[in-house]
Amino acid sequence: MTTPDEIIVDAILAAERDRQLKAIVHAADLPLGYRAIFRGGGTLDSKWSIEWQPKVPDDIKSPRMRRKLMRAYKSARKVFLEQVAEVVGSMAVVDLDGSEPTIVKPSWSRAAA
Repeated sequence: MTTPDEIIVDAILAAERDRQLKAIVHAADLPLGYRAIFRGGGTLDSKWSIEWQPKVPDDIKSPRMRRKLMRAYKSARKVFLEQVAEVVGSMAVVDLDGSEPTIVKPSWSRAAA
């Protein structure tokens, strides 16, 4: 016979499995012919990746062009993290890329404020 605690645990695990099925993919066309494809699962412990097309932009000589590409990349990453925050259902995702952590809130939390 199942106990109430086991029923609750089973319900939580089922909900977690459902959330994991919601993969998030965001593709962004960037300057200089680059494209970044962000991928992540619907939970915080899912694997995350970024695919660069045609290749990782590690050979751009011009500082101005590098800055332009990075501004576009960070903007696209912010959109992706907003999508992650919405699917995960949390109030915010903390982006630790850079000197200061950035809190990215889902669009529904900004509308309610």
